[in-house]
Amino acid sequence: MSGSRITSRERRTWPTAIFGGPAHRGQSMIKRLLATLKTKGGLDTISTFAAEGLATLGMVLTYRLAAIDGSHELDLYVVVRRTVSFAYPLVLIGAVVGLTRFVALAHDEAGRRRFLRGAISWVLPFALLLWLVAFVFPSGTSWMIFGSEEGAMLMPALGAMTFGLCMHAVSYSYLRGAGYIHAANALQLITLALGPCVAFVLFADLRAVLWFTAMVWIAAPVLAMLPFFPGGAGASKERVELLRFGLPRVPGDLAFAALLTVPVYMAARTYGLDVAGQVGFGATLLNMVSALFSPVALMLLPTSAAQLARGDHSGLSQRIQRLSTAIIALGVLITIGFELVSRPLLLLYLGETGEQHVLMCRLVFIAAVPFAYFIGLRSVLDAYYHTPRNGINLIVAFLILLVCGVIHFVFPTPPETMAIAMVISLYYLGWATYRDVQHVRSELERLGKRTGNSLNLLVVIPAAEGTGAYPFAYRQANALGERFGANITYFHLDSRTAPLKLIGHRRRFKKLLRKARPDVVLAYYGSVSALFTVLSSAVPVVVYFQGSDLNKTPQDGKLRDFLGRLFSQLAAFFAAGIVCVSERLRDQLWWRVNEVKVFALGADLERFHPMDKTACRAQLGWSLTEKVVLFNANHPVTKRFDIALDVEQRLKARMPEVRLEVLVGGVPFDRMPVLLNASDALLLCSNTEGSPSMVKEAMVCDLPVVCNDVGDTVERLRDVTPGAVVAQEAGALSEALLEVLRRGERSNGRSLAPRNGCDARVIDADLMAYLRSMMIHA
Repeated sequence: MSGSRITSRERRTWPTAIFGGPAHRGQSMIKRLLATLKTKGGLDTISTFAAEGLATLGMVLTYRLAAIDGSHELDLYVVVRRTVSFAYPLVLIGAVVGLTRFVALAHDEAGRRRFLRGAISWVLPFALLLWLVAFVFPSGTSWMIFGSEEGAMLMPALGAMTFGLCMHAVSYSYLRGAGYIHAANALQLITLALGPCVAFVLFADLRAVLWFTAMVWIAAPVLAMLPFFPGGAGASKERVELLRFGLPRVPGDLAFAALLTVPVYMAARTYGLDVAGQVGFGATLLNMVSALFSPVALMLLPTSAAQLARGDHSGLSQRIQRLSTAIIALGVLITIGFELVSRPLLLLYLGETGEQHVLMCRLVFIAAVPFAYFIGLRSVLDAYYHTPRNGINLIVAFLILLVCGVIHFVFPTPPETMAIAMVISLYYLGWATYRDVQHVRSELERLGKRTGNSLNLLVVIPAAEGTGAYPFAYRQANALGERFGANITYFHLDSRTAPLKLIGHRRRFKKLLRKARPDVVLAYYGSVSALFTVLSSAVPVVVYFQGSDLNKTPQDGKLRDFLGRLFSQLAAFFAAGIVCVSERLRDQLWWRVNEVKVFALGADLERFHPMDKTACRAQLGWSLTEKVVLFNANHPVTKRFDIALDVEQRLKARMPEVRLEVLVGGVPFDRMPVLLNASDALLLCSNTEGSPSMVKEAMVCDLPVVCNDVGDTVERLRDVTPGAVVAQEAGALSEALLEVLRRGERSNGRSLAPRNGCDARVIDADLMAYLRSMMIHA
């Protein structure tokens, strides 16, 4: 495999040379071009533009060769190519969307190859499956595409072409990410230009043309990838990472392909293959125009991400504005030029066949400007937004197209209806892209003016405001603001079960995002709350799993328990970052286990500290002679209140002065330290826990703890005495408590709290550093 590699320094400098920058202001375009040609990165850029231009010329020649055999053959070929373009994003299932990005960010060759193997492991089975379906059900697939069984003999070749295009996507993405720019451009030229043209030169039969094209599309990328496969370990982590990044973008990819393909299918079912071919050829002309702007997108994604990483917000904003103006101006000129010369141009290009394509092509080409804008600047949104912003815009545009299609089927409309529908949906897409690009620019300008290293943090609490729920979340979030200077904004998710209320909450959440402009969103607790947040936020979301959101909670009912844990797993899949309160809870995740940060919810050593026992009992009205065992029964089934009552009866039989102090519901903020210091021991015997806060709070108050091995109690109570971690059984728990009560001593928990990971100050500092690492605009 040959091809030049570009260094990180060159990647930083050549985009400025091409797209302009402070060092080049005032210089002539010729001087800029000459300066660019002197750099290796500049040559790669020129190579990319040349390859895309030649690929476009190859596409032009391909359709001209297809038109030689008449309008019918051209229409069949157009529909086949549009179908392949529609099918292959479905087969890719998003696995290669981020391949270029992750390969470019990999630190070594072995890491890059693992990402390649990870992509292949997803794409290959699905591509083979689609090819098999085309072989086994040619008549059915032909009916779906052409509206009849006329194209059944072409279906196996169409399946093979889709397989080959998927292999090309994987290979091309890897080569670009790894820095083999010339090799990637050569592959693009062979696959998209030379292969189809040679096929029409060698063969007269359309089926043979398609089979030859498919074989070139398969062979060229496979040969390009072979040098990068030998050796190496598995790629399970990379496989999940690629799918996690790409899967949310699959609906958008499919919508993008459908925008230029579904009108063809609708036209085929209402007016036949000839009209479908005309609509499809108009879409192909748009694709040819997009090829002029796609190199901008190819170059803009990695360079935009690099400028964001360097904090060059103002520079990126200015470059986006220049590109935006240039793309619109060039798109308008191309559109006007085509509309003026469309008839002689199509007659020259397609011969006599071109006459019947003139009207449809002129209609479709009206959408060239918004389509070019989307193609050229979509990378800005991919680089800036954590969520698939382009995908959302594409889905809305496709829904507009479907509405027009329903009208076309229900009411008598002319043949040009679906072409007009395509134009309307593409104009929406262009406008939505322009709107979001301008928002990105406004954010970049704001970030460029921001001083210091502040963090805007939006905290999601899954409870109504003022209820007192999740006190640990408020303590930690407030500490991040007071101790580390974070700007904290709270969002309270009042309801998590009513769909209509969730829709209203989503509008409120979106409004708050626009107002607060957070850098990161921190969602305390998983389940519905976390999934709601990751699906609604355009900025990175960190989910903080607490325990019952991943552990089984049968007391909630089987269906609610299952759905809650399923939603937590889905939220973990799509979140930018994951935090769990214990190693044991982390192991409940289905995926991304190695990426999880474990931060136990620490105890506030200033709020919780040893206090005079006599004074605390006097405040609570407790007797000085009784032995009080504190127990939290907030969730009686999970906390095993039945075991606690059994323990109390066993203790009373041997020490009558024992009393179980049971806590149910919220405890006032200033009451808990008093309760802990007034008690003689804390009992915990839960079925499941994440990282029980009361254990750590008891530790720093030097209150002895007797509990079972649940959550992270073993790690937190290491070497703490008196106290014990025993079996979840009334006899063992009562014996351990009896020993503690007879000794009548406080524990050494506070002195061991920092070492055992219970000091909130240390944990908060680690969490703050992790949240900063999640800032995509840092």
